[in-house]
Amino acid sequence: MNSWSAYPTDLPETGEPLIDFVLALADAGEATARRLYDAPGWVAHHNSDAWLFSNPVGAGHGDARWTAWPLAGAWFARNLWESVAFGESTAERIWPAVRGAAEFALAWHHRDGTGAWSTAPATSPENAYLIDGRAVAVDATTAIDQSLLHDLFGITEALATRLGLEDDPVVVAARERRVLLDAEPRIGSLGTVIEWAAEHPEEDPHHRHVSPLYGLYPGPGLWSHPAREAAAATLHRRGDDSSGWSLVWKLALWARLGRGDKVSDLLRLMFRAAGESDAPWRGGLYPNLFAAHPPFQIDANLGFPGVLAEALLQSQDGIHLLPALPAELATGSATGLVARPGIRVDLQWRDGRLERVALRARTPSAEGDVVIRYRGAQLVRTVTMHEASEIAATDFEGVGSSR
Repeated sequence: MNSWSAYPTDLPETGEPLIDFVLALADAGEATARRLYDAPGWVAHHNSDAWLFSNPVGAGHGDARWTAWPLAGAWFARNLWESVAFGESTAERIWPAVRGAAEFALAWHHRDGTGAWSTAPATSPENAYLIDGRAVAVDATTAIDQSLLHDLFGITEALATRLGLEDDPVVVAARERRVLLDAEPRIGSLGTVIEWAAEHPEEDPHHRHVSPLYGLYPGPGLWSHPAREAAAATLHRRGDDSSGWSLVWKLALWARLGRGDKVSDLLRLMFRAAGESDAPWRGGLYPNLFAAHPPFQIDANLGFPGVLAEALLQSQDGIHLLPALPAELATGSATGLVARPGIRVDLQWRDGRLERVALRARTPSAEGDVVIRYRGAQLVRTVTMHEASEIAATDFEGVGSSR
């Protein structure tokens, strides 16, 4: 979450420390994968630190819901891939870490005793469900496991294609295995996303973690309409109020869903004074503007600019202008935002409506035709490094629908 702001706000240098860290963690995690799981590739778990800790936390006594998750490599692969997706020349550098994460994931994703594919023992950080009134945190698979591995294998293939490594055995295996994973989560009887291998009773219907929605954000976000409706239902059921970092993740999800009204609701919670709520997990800001967990976690502060950028500009499938504009920002401008695959975007809007946008490629690889969407209409424009492509709101009038 600390690096969610790096690329859309044109601060790629702030993503460099995470890349350096993950590359070092991948080296350290190779021995851990072999020692704990007799598996190839590399592994890291729920927490790490400056000393590249890659073992499970809890000293053997912690609850599985926050100790036993072995897919940090898959989570980090999305962070690494975003550097490439936004036009940075990091593909060759990050390849060993992505390949190693996929190699471990291929071993972790296995057939169980019935022949079914499984990620057991699977958790959904940091949640649990109920069996006979008892909280349980392990299942045969989970929505986040399915989404993470589906995303990881797709990233592995895309990165290999850029580097001319399509025949690498890990890439071939990832391509074949990806079709066995859920591209988007299943939907349960309440219209919400099924978090576990089956639809279990919830221990905490309002749990602050939204792990089963990874595939919507920070994942690729290309969910079908029914899956997006289920994501919205899940967010409604979980509720708005939460700790600061959870509010930021929920803000990102509502932005991906194009819900500026819900972005407004959570912004009000984000910017209230810490301590106004007596809920056990509550957000808000302290007098020094640090975000409350409580007590404090920096990821809410550092992740927030990226979430705000997501409300103004999205680029997971073409460039979407003002997709989730909150009412509090009805008039304004943004200069220097970046869209995939590396396009600088300057926006100006008034009374909730776009006035003008200018687009310019940041690198030669980002030049070419790009689809631009606004309020259900779409245009195709050629973007170059040498001259900004200017578009007025009136250019979208009378053109075809984007979906």
